[in-house]
Amino acid sequence: MYLAIYMNSLSVCFLVYVCTVCSALGASEAAPVPRLGTAPSSSAWTISFQYKSPNPALKLASADPAQAEWIRTHNPRLSTIRVIKAGDQKKETFQYDNQTQVIHWVVGDILVSENLQDNTLSPLSMKDSGAVLFAHDFDSLAWVDQAQYEGHQIFQGTDCCVYLGKGDDAGGDQTAYIDAKSGLPVGVQAGDTTLLYNFTPSNDVIEIPAKVAASIKAYIAAVAAASQKP
Repeated sequence: MYLAIYMNSLSVCFLVYVCTVCSALGASEAAPVPRLGTAPSSSAWTISFQYKSPNPALKLASADPAQAEWIRTHNPRLSTIRVIKAGDQKKETFQYDNQTQVIHWVVGDILVSENLQDNTLSPLSMKDSGAVLFAHDFDSLAWVDQAQYEGHQIFQGTDCCVYLGKGDDAGGDQTAYIDAKSGLPVGVQAGDTTLLYNFTPSNDVIEIPAKVAASIKAYIAAVAAASQKP
C-alpha cells in the first residue's frame, strides 16, 4: 500500500515537472520578438559598406579616359554614412567612393539634402513621399517586422534577431541582423554588399549652417503660402 502511494506521488511529481518544462518552453517560443529600435536622443553611428567586388564603374572609367570623369561622377557607390543625432536634429554624411559627399540635415520634420559638389540645397517635409523614409533613424530598414523574423544568430559577435526581407517592400532580397537586446541594427547583407553598424555615445551639438537654416525658413514660408491659395 505504502509502495503504491509512493509510486503515485512520483508520478504526480513527474507530471508537474513535465508540465513546468513544457510551459517554460512554450513561453520561450511565444516570447515577443524585439522590433527595430530607435537610437538614443544623443548618439552617433557609422554605417560601413563592404563589397565583394570593386565598383565596375571605376574599371569602366579607367578603360575610357575620355568618359572617366562622367562615369566616376554618375556611378558612385557608398563607402560610409556617418550619422550624428541630437534631439530632433540629425546630420547624415554620405561618403561615396568617388570622393563626393552629400549631407542630409534633419531639423524637426524638415530634411534638407545638401550636395557639396554643386552646392545645391533640396528641402523636403518628412510628410512628403520623397522623404517619408528618412523619418526613421534607420530608414533603409523600415521593412523589418515580426512577420520577417527567422530566429536568432550570432553576427559580428552579437546575439541578433534575424529578419529576411524579400521583394520591393524590402528594397530587394536582404537579411537584417538586429541586436536582440537593444533593437539596434548590427548589420545587413544584400547580395554582394554588407553593411556594418557601429554606435558610439555622442554629446555633439549639430550646428545648422546659415544657408541651410535659410533654406528651411524659405521652404516653410512657401508651403504656408501654397496652402492658403484657393
